[in-house]
Amino acid sequence: MTTSVDVLVSICVMFAMSFVPASFVLFLIEERVSQAKHLQFVSGVKPSVYWLANFAWDMCNYSIPATLVVSIFICFQQKSYVSASNLPALVLLLFLYGWSITPLMYPASFLFSIPSTAYVVLTCVNLFIGINGSIATFVLELFTDKKLNDVNRILKKVFLIFPHFCLGRGLIDMVKNQAMADALERFGQ
Repeated sequence: MTTSVDVLVSICVMFAMSFVPASFVLFLIEERVSQAKHLQFVSGVKPSVYWLANFAWDMCNYSIPATLVVSIFICFQQKSYVSASNLPALVLLLFLYGWSITPLMYPASFLFSIPSTAYVVLTCVNLFIGINGSIATFVLELFTDKKLNDVNRILKKVFLIFPHFCLGRGLIDMVKNQAMADALERFGQ
């Protein structure tokens, strides 16, 4: 029962975290429309410095919700996420998720001209890929059919290009590993 609740918690975290990177694209679209970046380039700012500063600012903004997620887990003592061996993994997972998803928002900003449309579309895509991919591979693991296990292995490799899937599977794998460790501990292993 605890494992089921923890899997549901991981899905909720994926849901919440899908809104964070989508919010980064709003500034980029507004800036592209207003041509503020062009003004900075004309005044002598190098493109590499501009994009590095933008990435650093986005990572600073991302660190706030990531810290809140970790704090909430600590406050509620979710053993699957905050035990001595799992807390560093959770922090690293959230950090790497932010590190990988933030640069993906920059090219996405060129696809849209209306910030609210971009936010909705990117949030929906993040939710669809993250939740459906993670749940599909989790459910396929429950079957003992060899063909389904082969399909599951292939899906896991294909979905690795999506940061939301990686976040979801990482959280679910933490839950599974903790459940297995708890079961083995009951048997004295």
